[in-house]
Amino acid sequence: MVKELLVEKFEYFHGRFLCPIVGDVDTNKFIHLFFAKGKRWKRLRSIANPAFSISNLKRIMPIIEDSIKININLLKEAEASGKCVDLHE
Repeated sequence: MVKELLVEKFEYFHGRFLCPIVGDVDTNKFIHLFFAKGKRWKRLRSIANPAFSISNLKRIMPIIEDSIKININLLKEAEASGKCVDLHE
């Protein structure tokens, strides 16, 4: 889906309307890929795109799986002890 949105359907998404609270997407240096538009969006996409190659995703999957397992175990421990968990912590 990401490939379809960022590569194959580029012409439909590069100039889309955005939320007015974001500010000026052309001059704000904190605008990321999901809020950028036009040439800036295309440049950010070309920078980020290699990170989502099949080989890179395969390489990081074990790290993601380990992190998920650790978090699930922490949640199970908190549930068993009746503790509240701050998910933003």
